[in-house]
Amino acid sequence: MSLQKLAWEGLEKLQAFPTFATQDAAAAAGAPGAKDYVSTQDERNHFDPNPAEPADYKIHFYVGSVLWVMYRFVFGGKLDPDQNGILVSLAMPAEQAGKVNIKPSGTGMTNVPGTGKVMPVPLKRDLLPTEKIRRQTAFSNFQIRNLDVALPSEVAASTVDSMAKTVQDLLTGLAEVQLKLGKIMAKLGVV
Repeated sequence: MSLQKLAWEGLEKLQAFPTFATQDAAAAAGAPGAKDYVSTQDERNHFDPNPAEPADYKIHFYVGSVLWVMYRFVFGGKLDPDQNGILVSLAMPAEQAGKVNIKPSGTGMTNVPGTGKVMPVPLKRDLLPTEKIRRQTAFSNFQIRNLDVALPSEVAASTVDSMAKTVQDLLTGLAEVQLKLGKIMAKLGVV
């Protein structure tokens, strides 16, 4: 298994919890509430197995006597003007956070491979300055773009630029050698 960082990596790498593309997939995995879709609640394809437990990516608070959880780093499919994914906070009662809420006829979400609709998914941490959530193409799923890893097209362009500079440096060096040889030959009287 290679630990080499890739230019594009699946968003699942940062997801705090497993995600499910369909209600049946969630039910097969034993996700609580998989067959109990509640239309008045936000649709969610993941669940927090321990919503009351502390973690770096969530904050607990009470509304009256009800425990709520606020997930600090959530990608819900919203993009900034440069088409980079925006992370927001998402709060809900802990009981609700401990269940999935997937439409029986839903097609899933584009931030999970092989699906068709974006759903808010909590991430384990904030993005690094070198990480952006983007689409490779207009129709692809959201992925993590590691900006510190060059794309093949960027590598090819930088290789051509590097080779051009090397050739230019060689030509400059040869011109200097030719000039010096000309001076030596003139001193020796060789024409």
